[in-house]
Amino acid sequence: MKQIFLIETVPEKLSTVRQFIADINAEYKLFGSVIEALRVESTPDLVVLLSQTPLTHFLNDIDALNKSIFTSKAPRIYVISPEMEEHLPKISAVTHHPLVILPAEKIEFLSTAASLMSIPFRRKFRIIVTIDTSSSMKHSALSIDFSESGMAFESTDQFKTGAVLNVNFVNPKNRNRISIEGNIVRSFPTKSDTTFCYGIKFNNMSAKTKKDLLSFIYGKS
Repeated sequence: MKQIFLIETVPEKLSTVRQFIADINAEYKLFGSVIEALRVESTPDLVVLLSQTPLTHFLNDIDALNKSIFTSKAPRIYVISPEMEEHLPKISAVTHHPLVILPAEKIEFLSTAASLMSIPFRRKFRIIVTIDTSSSMKHSALSIDFSESGMAFESTDQFKTGAVLNVNFVNPKNRNRISIEGNIVRSFPTKSDTTFCYGIKFNNMSAKTKKDLLSFIYGKS
């Protein structure tokens, strides 16, 4: 699992970010300063640094990360307060990495973090989907999450691993109907004796379907 160094220079300022991380395949270690994080002497997959004020303290933190053999090449996200935003575009040490402005927006943060760590971003979203199988039967299911490569859903119906099917759902934001072919790649139990969970890998997406899916996943439209 991917490891994130979460450097919270002001207590509780990254509390929402900590909650967001539960939605991607990663875990975090929380530190109160850059010095504390560097004592671990391990290389994280991502560093999330909350900016300090005054600005010189923030730049000192960046300099310490740049000089450490453990964090110098690790991807980073800098989380800044709104009042600091106008001062930062002129500073090259800051603009080399993505900026997230407080209060952090969930989709923006998770999509950026997932991209930097080269892991698929999964949007947890509960919505009714229709499953069409090769036997022309229609099944109703409840989605668990979506990524650009597949999805997970739960249903009272049973499907075999490898089964080819079509998933149909409506993007509630713009009412676009999305239909994607996929095959069952895994199943896993639930707490209920009558409900089953499945993982689907998407296949044969057209350019338009992929665009519509990504728009839905990232909440853009």
